[in-house]
Amino acid sequence: PRRLRQPRPPGARRPQLTGEARRAPVWDPVATVGLLVIGLIDVTRTVALSRDLGSVLDGVFREAGYGAYTSTDVATTVGWVVAAVNLLGLVLAIALAVPRLRAHRTAFWVPLVLGLSCAVLTLILVVVAAALDPAFTAHLRAG
Repeated sequence: PRRLRQPRPPGARRPQLTGEARRAPVWDPVATVGLLVIGLIDVTRTVALSRDLGSVLDGVFREAGYGAYTSTDVATTVGWVVAAVNLLGLVLAIALAVPRLRAHRTAFWVPLVLGLSCAVLTLILVVVAAALDPAFTAHLRAG
């Protein structure tokens, strides 16, 4: 039997094999730049707060009724680590997203994933700084 269809180039039935790169959606550059700007604002706020993490935690402890936060050395160290993690995350997000934008590849996920990762790591670090304070552990033991 003779085929009724015209011959096609190799991979024509499967477009992923033709070698043509998929283009990013139209909304992707706007979303990526928006997420990077939100990241810049958030990192600025986080760095400003983390520079004085001891007094921030002291205010939170007093408000919650735990007493005074006394582990200021731990808070200072954790604050600098939080600032470094967030700055590194922003620089990495920009460094990875911009080339993807220029290549017209989907890039919105880069600042989204890095931002969420930095937020989770920041939360863990601040919780560790709070948990290492004797006033907090005494409050937990008291029940």
